[in-house]
Amino acid sequence: MDAKALEVSGLRVAVFDQSLVATGTSQGRAKADTGLPEGWVEALHTTDFALERGEVLGVVGRAGSGKSLLATGVLALPPLWARIVGGRVGFAGDALWPTPPMLTDGQYATDEATPHIDPSLDRAWRKAMRNRIGVVLQDALLSAERQSVAGFVREALPRRAKRAGDVLSELAEVLRLGDKLHDNELHMWDVSRGEQQRIALAVALAKKPELLVVDEPFSAVDASTTADVVCLIREQAAHSGMSSLVATNDLALAQILCDRFLVLESGHVVAQGELEADEVRAWFGEQRG
Repeated sequence: MDAKALEVSGLRVAVFDQSLVATGTSQGRAKADTGLPEGWVEALHTTDFALERGEVLGVVGRAGSGKSLLATGVLALPPLWARIVGGRVGFAGDALWPTPPMLTDGQYATDEATPHIDPSLDRAWRKAMRNRIGVVLQDALLSAERQSVAGFVREALPRRAKRAGDVLSELAEVLRLGDKLHDNELHMWDVSRGEQQRIALAVALAKKPELLVVDEPFSAVDASTTADVVCLIREQAAHSGMSSLVATNDLALAQILCDRFLVLESGHVVAQGELEADEVRAWFGEQRG
């Protein structure tokens, strides 16, 4: 039996809330309820799901439901104010990262040392992230704004730049990027938010990844380009078996792009599977108004 493209078991993510420390709201309760130290609150609760080869899974829900924490947590790349506090992720039959150590008192979100990755798996994780997984995350784009566009491309594809050159050119044309991907003078801060997203998508897809993880990839992209990106993702799924995890607020887009849905509400998975449009829409409630 073939291994799942992605298998997530017991993923839990906590966030740090300074206001809880200031008011004493979390004293005693946090440890008693979740085992977390003061100031930390579990924001993504025990989450289990699997992704088949060539499948597109849409992670949907209201704003603040935990979509970004799930997408970044799967990759062991949560934001600075969050920590993975439980779970295991399997990628193509191997552990992408193991159960992380628990948080301890005094370990705040500003600590340089993060307990995300077992050192013994760090090399394998980096290799997978570099060569086999395509990623477009909101926070990652913000951190890349000081780079030149060409530098951003080289950093993401240092060992595959030559092989990916033709693919990048094709993607640049489809995504209406012109010669921007090779411009050493043009910085990421010089281009629009929509162009930043398209550049990141081009780089992620040029890897011909086994797994694509994207967090709100179309929030600043026009409808015409969004349609082209949907076609690109579906084509790679069909031709190369690329699996995709797409976290999005755009329910209409998700219904076109995704094979299955995982619906989040307040950090809990409330539904998943091949849901009908009305079933998914029901969980959005007043957000659709």
